[in-house]
Amino acid sequence: RNIVGWLRSFDQFANIVLEDAVERIVVAETFGDVPQGIFVIRGENVMILGEIDPSKESLISQRLQQVSADEIKRALQAQKEDKKAFQRKEKLEWPIQEDF
Repeated sequence: RNIVGWLRSFDQFANIVLEDAVERIVVAETFGDVPQGIFVIRGENVMILGEIDPSKESLISQRLQQVSADEIKRALQAQKEDKKAFQRKEKLEWPIQEDF
């Protein structure tokens, strides 16, 4: 998960509190920000923490199309269903060897 927000507090265990947090979801060539509000993350779940460069942030909007939270959730669900269907197909279509 990618969570973006204003860092309000942290401690020696890397527990962090983010204010005005959003979960940034990317599906194919689109992205959406799902509002989360105040977000508390345990230190053991933090992979990387850094400052976002505003000039780099604008590049995201140039490369990807921003959609609403509802649209990105539907796209994510459709992507998960496609992946499950693909996996089921792979499991069902095993090559059958006729010569034993």
